[in-house]
Amino acid sequence: MTDNQTQANLALFIGETYCEIEVQNLDHQIIFSKEIFLPQITLKNALQTTAAEVLKLGCTIQNVYTVCRYLERLKNFRLGGSVIQVTHKGLENNYMLENTGRFSLAASSLIIAIDAQANMTDLSEYLSTEFDRTRKINPEANKVVMNLDPKQISVAKNKMIQKFFTEKNFKLFFNSTPYDLNSIRQVLLNAGTEGTKEELTKEIQDAFPAAEILFWSQDRFLTEIENYQLYFSADDFLGSTIFADKNSSVDKVIHLDIENWMVLEKSHQSCWDSPWGKIQRSHFRNTPLSLHPLTEILIDENAFLQFSKMPAPSEPGPMTAGRGVKSLILDVFFADLKNQALLNRLFPALQNANIEKKIQSQFKVLEHGQKTESKTLNQSDIKEFIQELIHFDINRLGCSDENSLCTGNMSFLKKEGSKKSNHLKHFRWTEEIFKKVAEVKT
Repeated sequence: MTDNQTQANLALFIGETYCEIEVQNLDHQIIFSKEIFLPQITLKNALQTTAAEVLKLGCTIQNVYTVCRYLERLKNFRLGGSVIQVTHKGLENNYMLENTGRFSLAASSLIIAIDAQANMTDLSEYLSTEFDRTRKINPEANKVVMNLDPKQISVAKNKMIQKFFTEKNFKLFFNSTPYDLNSIRQVLLNAGTEGTKEELTKEIQDAFPAAEILFWSQDRFLTEIENYQLYFSADDFLGSTIFADKNSSVDKVIHLDIENWMVLEKSHQSCWDSPWGKIQRSHFRNTPLSLHPLTEILIDENAFLQFSKMPAPSEPGPMTAGRGVKSLILDVFFADLKNQALLNRLFPALQNANIEKKIQSQFKVLEHGQKTESKTLNQSDIKEFIQELIHFDINRLGCSDENSLCTGNMSFLKKEGSKKSNHLKHFRWTEEIFKKVAEVKT
């Protein structure tokens, strides 16, 4: 075999609930492809399986091109539980001043507030004492944010603090503008996300130790990327793919897949209103639809059919995946999912007759559990209502046949036969990743 046949690249999409993997040799031939539902098979196992298959073919992976949406999992949590913050006295919680209702990015008990005017000896002793205190609170803490103004602390003291934590094998993050709330949050988010980023990169490196790992950010693949940028990787990639044609009138994307229903717009927002507070980061405007594919369908205390306010956790997932026990919106479309080749590979349980009976039985329970004096909705009625609501949302958000495309592995949900039915674009993450790679090289 030639070098072009033995050397290969890997395209990797890591979603919140699923991943796509594709390997191509340098002649652009697909030699391996796989889709994984992450609650059932871990990313680590999927990558190790891929590495074994590639090895059998006598190939070596040169580059892993990654688009990431995995960090969506973190948006419902407080972060910073393993992050020590060193800052000036009086600035301990200033990053929370704008909105104390947001999730925390720093554990107040792990903040070391220093007096920059103290002499070196006193500061060193104080730092050591405070560090011992934080170890009693969380002995697993291994990251530190140096939230210090260089105008208020000498270079020597700053270096002493850095050396102290470096010798204790801490990873250091720096913010030199402790009065700028946006920059504080950005650096704290970098630190709080570090563990997840390390886990992802380690699993890729363990499977492909000789490969270079690149993540998509803004409009390109990068080997070095700040952690907070990963929260936009998938939206950046989708937008840069769909909106790349300057002669096109398309300025909106209706994206419908098994973990995300949204409208992405070509227009940008300069500031991210994150779950942890505002952070400066230009990004495509993203509006979630009213319903989520993992929204639960249930009967409330008054015997009326309801949709849950928040989507169900990704684990164990929908009944469609084989392990779920709750009726989720994805399960309503069981028959439609069976007709999609990619989703059949993602959900092998779609071919299981027992799973189909389980889903039908569950919706019969929902139907009979509704209040009898009102119209009861069966599975077909629910399905029609969901599609009507999707159609209402996309019209409400200004989507038309002229200005928008519909993408995603559930794009079949667009309302058929409508005068404003939005035209579809075939979109598969790994396929589009390799197209981007080819664009850069030509």
